[in-house]
Amino acid sequence: NLDISVILAFDSRAQCSDPRLDDANLEQNLALVAEIEEIAISHGATAAQVALAWLLATRPFVVPIPGTTRAGYVEDNAGAATLALERAELERLTALVGPDTQWPASGIHLSHADLDVATA
Repeated sequence: NLDISVILAFDSRAQCSDPRLDDANLEQNLALVAEIEEIAISHGATAAQVALAWLLATRPFVVPIPGTTRAGYVEDNAGAATLALERAELERLTALVGPDTQWPASGIHLSHADLDVATA
């Protein structure tokens, strides 16, 4: 079982009162994690690759810069660029993000209209 308290203790976003990590959003966040893991298993990929592939497919103008100190993770992250998620998978992940996700630190506001899934 996932012990969210351990994760939150080391997550800097939790220290700055990020509303995405409020207790009220825990269930939705865990559903998103479960969906990402399910999709990852079906593709023989990692959860990080799926999350990055979703971001690349839905926000092509965003350049993610995942932080890591291990070469293996850099290679895993790079694999996201070649991971082709199906339209239905992209739509399921987008739906789980929520209808009006706010990113207060950067001031970016995303609505479902902003997250339209790119057609292949």
